[in-house]
Amino acid sequence: MAETKIIVLDDGPTGLQTVHSCLLLTRWDQDTLRAALLDDSPLFFVLTNTRGMNAARAATVTREVCRNLNLTLTNLAAQGLHFNPIFVSRLDSTLRSHYPVEIDVINEDLGGATGFDAHFLIPAFFEGGRVLAVASST
Repeated sequence: MAETKIIVLDDGPTGLQTVHSCLLLTRWDQDTLRAALLDDSPLFFVLTNTRGMNAARAATVTREVCRNLNLTLTNLAAQGLHFNPIFVSRLDSTLRSHYPVEIDVINEDLGGATGFDAHFLIPAFFEGGRVLAVASST
């Protein structure tokens, strides 16, 4: 039976201050990803730090993470270790990130032949008291 694992690609360290009891990766080579997938925690974060990069570099880094994840998951499956990954992209709550560039890359590289069915944009960081809202003109 496949184990569910939540894999969060995080564009910056700010929101990570509110998480605990899980792995935080600052590298995404296959050995590191393998160790994270085999860890007992139901989730892990990959800190990409793409928020401070230009869009092209952010796409390149995100693609590298996704490809290494794909290779690692494929190699583990060949060994009989199957995962049901749930992918999350945590971007800046005030939208200072590279949306939709990073989401598009994740969809292309991890979404399979047809891509993901949907993605949700939730511009909020509740623990930090931030909720992005649009004022109504009515």
